[in-house]
Amino acid sequence: MLSSMRHSRWFHRHAWLVVAPLIAVGIIGALLTRQTEPDLTILCSNKAEACEAVAHSFEAAQGVNALVVRVPTSQALAHISSPNARGEFDVWMGGPAEAYTQAAADGLLRPLASEPANSIPGRWKDPGRRWFGIYGGVLSLCVANDAVAPVSWDALIDPAYADAIAMPHPSTSGTAATILWSQVERLGSEDGARAYYRALEKNVGTYTTSGTFPAPIVAGGRLPLALTFDSYCLAERNAGKAVHPVYFADGVGFEIGSVGVLAGTTRPELAEVFVGYAISDEGQMVSAAASTQYPTSAALAGNLSTTLDAVAVPIFGEDIERAGAHRSELIATWERDRLGDSPYLEALPRSLVVALAAGLVSALAGMALALGYRFGRFRVITAMLAVTPFLLPPATWALALTYPPFGLDVDGTGVVILASAISSVPIGFAVSLLALSAVGDRHLIEARALGLPRSAIAARLVAPQAARGVLMATAVAGLLTLTDPTLTLVFGGTRRYFASEILIGMSTNRPGAMPAALAISCAIAALVSLPLSRALTARIRSVDPATPSPPAPQPWAGLLFALAVPLVALAWIVAANARRSASLSVTTTVAILLVVVTVALILAGLIVMAVPVRRAHLLVYPSLVLVLSAQTTGGVFVSALHSDWMELAGAKLVPPIVGVDSLYQGFLGVVLAYLLLVLPLAVLAMVIVRLDIRPFVAAMRDAGAYRLRLAGELLPIVWPTLTIAVALLTGLVLTRSAPAIFIDVGGRLALTPLAVQSQVAAAADGQAFGLSIIMSMLVISLLAVAGVLWIEVRRKRWRSSSTV
Repeated sequence: MLSSMRHSRWFHRHAWLVVAPLIAVGIIGALLTRQTEPDLTILCSNKAEACEAVAHSFEAAQGVNALVVRVPTSQALAHISSPNARGEFDVWMGGPAEAYTQAAADGLLRPLASEPANSIPGRWKDPGRRWFGIYGGVLSLCVANDAVAPVSWDALIDPAYADAIAMPHPSTSGTAATILWSQVERLGSEDGARAYYRALEKNVGTYTTSGTFPAPIVAGGRLPLALTFDSYCLAERNAGKAVHPVYFADGVGFEIGSVGVLAGTTRPELAEVFVGYAISDEGQMVSAAASTQYPTSAALAGNLSTTLDAVAVPIFGEDIERAGAHRSELIATWERDRLGDSPYLEALPRSLVVALAAGLVSALAGMALALGYRFGRFRVITAMLAVTPFLLPPATWALALTYPPFGLDVDGTGVVILASAISSVPIGFAVSLLALSAVGDRHLIEARALGLPRSAIAARLVAPQAARGVLMATAVAGLLTLTDPTLTLVFGGTRRYFASEILIGMSTNRPGAMPAALAISCAIAALVSLPLSRALTARIRSVDPATPSPPAPQPWAGLLFALAVPLVALAWIVAANARRSASLSVTTTVAILLVVVTVALILAGLIVMAVPVRRAHLLVYPSLVLVLSAQTTGGVFVSALHSDWMELAGAKLVPPIVGVDSLYQGFLGVVLAYLLLVLPLAVLAMVIVRLDIRPFVAAMRDAGAYRLRLAGELLPIVWPTLTIAVALLTGLVLTRSAPAIFIDVGGRLALTPLAVQSQVAAAADGQAFGLSIIMSMLVISLLAVAGVLWIEVRRKRWRSSSTV
């Protein structure tokens, strides 16, 4: 293929047409997302508001630029333990001290040269000056005011509370590790604690990735009970939510949220100054004001010692060193008991059933729309309905389904199936439309000339292609669902799904996660793509050349175009006046969209032009394999192979493109991950375009048409396919958080789909809907412009053909 491209006269003559847009788009994307290099990077495992408040106060006092990245405790510990961590963070702030004792034992924390002045009790800081406790929280049950609360840990496992508890996931959350250790101390043995975990599992309604999420879930009315630290529950109560904390009579654990300098820091002096500020009374007061947590300083009112004395129940977790020594063992035991020896294979059966169910629903809906588009009168309206699901991310559709009049269970399988199906309808529509293209106008005219009734035509010509289309669309949409963890991670409850387990395994350095992701995803995609590629190749080869037909009058087309600019302006106004993170996520997402879609179409065009027409089918199979597996494998591949310098013979060649300290803070890594997803679809679209225009090109060349005339005549033919391709690629980038979710985006490079998913997980429904609406207005504007241009091109083509 590359050899054909090198010897292509077209490529040599017009290479500047390809290189110039690539360079321009790359520069635009880089400028849109370029951020000031931070003077200090802070890995935050506390509430983001608390870390940011301390960082902003430190910035104002020192005149520096600090960057805060929020990651749950266990996930943060796994990240800094990774060989690819590269010292991208300078300070770790927040999370229970047991994790810090483990990090200190592994040599991941740098001792301070001297201990700054502070009033922290000696039992809550490391004698070796590697970590210091700066806040505390008491383990509690956050309870909705209208719910009946259990009074003890033993009462919590009563069957009356089945599926009623929100609990953080022990694999990712430090809060959950505190819960596990509290049971060991309460029951006196690890065996007794393991039996309690199994009993508690039956009453857990959902696991959250972070210990800060359970309290908002109760405050949002999703579940009545949540295991979490009381400060998170009190924050919700202070915000006016109907919740309150309950302390079990048989004892509670507590945390010492800590801070320390990471061993790999490249700015140790500034990092030590920041830690000194964070442990000072002033720094602790700033943190407490932003988080309702208890300062550890004995000089401050409402400190943790006073609070623990006031809690009239037994207290667990006083021996921090002992808890830290058993932390990894407890988490590994919990995972082994719950997940078994093959967590990814064991999660496959349920995942496949759910994926096929969602794929079938989306395929049937897509085929219904494709039939209406192919044989109906209102084609533009039908096409708009088909792409409507791409207006919102899957998590937003799922959240909407939990509200009246639908009222689906937020942690039920039904919401995962239906939301996945809705978000995949455009895929089902595109595949179904491709299948129906085998029934050309010539076939219909011939059948009618033979006197066949409409029912016979439908049964003999349309039905077989529709059946094939449904099967193909089911396979495609089903595998996209299988490899996307965004819904199952938030709405999966306690059920285990393949993509979610892969994501958790990758984020916590669980052995075997990456090989399982690559092997299972690619193997399933390769098997499904064998028959699918044959069917698609046959359908592509049988596509009839487009014939001009008078476009139906669309009096509202001009109105759509007129509304496009105001919609864009309104979206940017809303984004600009929203929270800074929301505005930034919209800007970054649009920049990534421009780069990915442009580069994908250009590269796809080059690839297709370099392959002879008679061998175009060779592109179909690998493209399908990549499409069906890239949501998982794309992010895993980029994250695993490009998080450090790429070297050859000891020489550093390519800088890292993933992580906070990577080139443009992860922008290129996310672009590459999305490109691996959308490029195969762009290649398939270009294959269709090339086969579609082949007869016209041959005829016009025989007639002596010059190239400019040739391009002008071909534009109306290729425009519909390109419009659909752009709409599909745009929808995938704007709504799919996979494969970017597998990448440590880091820094200020926020993405709208990821932000929406995080808001949904934290029960911030209003923020999730608001951010989704901002993006939907931009998508509507894009589709409105594309639709109007499509109509205008068709009209010009009809007029020119009518005058001949």
